[in-house]
Amino acid sequence: MNTDRQELILAVLRKKKKMTILALARAVNYSESTVRRDIRYMEKINLVKQEKGSVSFIKDKLKESPFEFKVRTNKDRKRQIGKIAVDFIEDYNTIFLDASTTALYLAKHLGTFENLRIFTTNLETASLLEKRTKNDVYMLGGYVKNGVTNGLETFKQLSGINFDVAFISSGAISADQGLSENEETEALLKQRIRENTNELIGIIDSSKFNKFYTFNSLQLSNLDYLISDEKPDTHFTEVLEKIQLDLFY
Repeated sequence: MNTDRQELILAVLRKKKKMTILALARAVNYSESTVRRDIRYMEKINLVKQEKGSVSFIKDKLKESPFEFKVRTNKDRKRQIGKIAVDFIEDYNTIFLDASTTALYLAKHLGTFENLRIFTTNLETASLLEKRTKNDVYMLGGYVKNGVTNGLETFKQLSGINFDVAFISSGAISADQGLSENEETEALLKQRIRENTNELIGIIDSSKFNKFYTFNSLQLSNLDYLISDEKPDTHFTEVLEKIQLDLFY
């Protein structure tokens, strides 16, 4: 599957909301059969919906992309963030990687370190680390959904762990609203991590800028550093300067 093409299709549908397959194919300049294949795949993972020869976009705020698609979405941005974030880690650190795909890209750089203690709530991240590194890897327990643990048991385990550095992404980030999530438990998890870590680093790609979801997790001032793939707009930059939050990109 061509991820760039699928992202283009989603971008058009996000703007138009609903289109015929023929009109969509013309808009993205691909054949109708190619677009139909992509639409069938994206419908399976609940990104779009087909009905009577047309296709409509499922709103971001109602349905976030499944993990498999997120891994392939904005991957160059996430790789860039991972390469920057790794410089904040030292041997013998105890670190936390959240369930985000951006943290998964960071995990791919940890094979050169020794004697790290790495905690995560993402099954795929834990599996990758166990296979590719010689560090100690801890998978936090709890309720499992889409390969990610969360809930009361996860919170209980976190209450007894202190981190040197924690890396978290976010469903959305804005200058005025801070970090926010579509799921309440994810927002609460970020707050718990803030309480238990010496340095909290946001690893958030620019596609999340100037958006917000239902549940606020953290204010920008709760972060120690912010890492992204590009500089945000003027207002966002001015807020970062005002609160003296260093941005790396």
